[in-house]
Amino acid sequence: MKQNNLPLSVTLKDLAVLKASDIDLSSVLEPSKDSSHEESLQQSLDLAKEARMVMKLANNGSIENQGARIDGIRAQCEDILANLTSQE
Repeated sequence: MKQNNLPLSVTLKDLAVLKASDIDLSSVLEPSKDSSHEESLQQSLDLAKEARMVMKLANNGSIENQGARIDGIRAQCEDILANLTSQE
């Protein structure tokens, strides 16, 4: 079975600890000198949107379903190829 390097339960626990500790992450990070606040905010929003999309894909099983479908098609193609080569 494939090992998940960043399990959702661990991520949620880390986020809960951050929230409970009342740490202002903006005070820890140095401000970027080459981009405006709005650009940085937009990048953060884009990252959060993409992260949600990835988590949704990972949790709904569609990736595994597509992988199983591809494996089935590959097996059918291998069977057809084996039949064609055995008839020669």
